[in-house]
Amino acid sequence: MEDRKDAVSLRRFEKILRKSWSDKTSALNDIWVPSDPGIGQSDVTALVVNDYFGGRILRSDMHDGSISYCNELEGKPVVQLTATEASINQAHNYTYVERDEILHGQQGDSYTIYPTHLRYSILKHRVDLGFRHLDDDKVKLYFAHPTPKRVELRDTEIFIESELGIELQNPFYDRYREDVVAMDKGIMAPYSSNADGDKNVEEDLRDILSSSGLLSVLPKDSGRMIGSSMEIFYNSEVLNRPTYLIIQDNSIYEHIWLVRYATERFGSADEFVEWWKSRHDKSV
Repeated sequence: MEDRKDAVSLRRFEKILRKSWSDKTSALNDIWVPSDPGIGQSDVTALVVNDYFGGRILRSDMHDGSISYCNELEGKPVVQLTATEASINQAHNYTYVERDEILHGQQGDSYTIYPTHLRYSILKHRVDLGFRHLDDDKVKLYFAHPTPKRVELRDTEIFIESELGIELQNPFYDRYREDVVAMDKGIMAPYSSNADGDKNVEEDLRDILSSSGLLSVLPKDSGRMIGSSMEIFYNSEVLNRPTYLIIQDNSIYEHIWLVRYATERFGSADEFVEWWKSRHDKSV
């Protein structure tokens, strides 16, 4: 990836990075949530930034007693891409640190089930996959799925994007939503009263309108899928756009409404990926 340094802007890198973070790359995986993805990511993020952009890695002691890592790059004295973790203004006592000290030191290994070197390997692999299609003209599909399954289907979204080089517009995590943060932290239950409900629906409709089509996952035991059903109807019936359905519940695979409105139906994400690849055409 040495040749990427000049070709990749930090802004483009950060966009791919945010979708590459997960509980498996976080040192605080027990409290990590997709709506606040920078939690516990500073050590492995600093390593991957160093892979792509060079420079030196800095360790900072925070006023609250915690430790954070950032990067010193040419022309950019301090680069901290996990800004949700802590403000740079709270840091003090910057010291340079070697990669091996982060990868194989004690810090980070004692409070996560994933050791640092494994978390780094997972994050590096995901970022590399994100850059596989860096220069492609991306197809964008709206990603409709039920609220209670939003966390587990985040990995499905990342898998499809990295395999196919398409962009999935996620209504829960591709823009900041206070209700999703509250749900992820267990403060609010799905389908609770939401003061921003009208705003969220309007933004979802705009996202569908700005996409080339829609991909929806209908999981087993998903419960109510009122929102996803409305989105499928709007995309197919109103906009007459391609609608791809991953139907994991065999009992509804032949449902007359799904048969009517699906451009194509699939039993799994793997089936969708293989079908898309077989087309050899990334345009919808």
